[in-house]
Amino acid sequence: MPGRPFVQVPGPTNVPERILRAMAQAVLDHRGAEFATLTRELLQGLQQVFQTTSGTVVLFPGSGTAGWEAAMVNTLSPGDRVLAAVKGQFSTLFAQCARALRADFCFDARGVDVAICGAQKGLMLPPGAAILCVGPRALAAGVPPRSRR
Repeated sequence: MPGRPFVQVPGPTNVPERILRAMAQAVLDHRGAEFATLTRELLQGLQQVFQTTSGTVVLFPGSGTAGWEAAMVNTLSPGDRVLAAVKGQFSTLFAQCARALRADFCFDARGVDVAICGAQKGLMLPPGAAILCVGPRALAAGVPPRSRR
């Protein structure tokens, strides 16, 4: 079969060729100035993706599932309300995790406190990175969290 195979499932998306080519470059020194500059630019760009000026973008070294678990156990307490739109396996697991933490499900008209995505879904990047945007209320709720870990 010529070329590269394309993923035809609702899991990780196909990574565009330009991203794959960029990944083929030498690894940056994670303590160097170039890496620091790149990270600042990345975090600012992700604030635009999340359309926030008050949220804190967090890069989490793990899957999207690891990202939402980290968000839940660090911000929710038993009885807190969670809005979960169940549209597939990933969102079903998210809802089950929230239920396991004894959080209730209902519409929260106060706005988004934590937004979570896996890099491979909406951003068409390789899997293995979760991206969270955490609002001020969620940051405050995590000090100290009352959820079991």
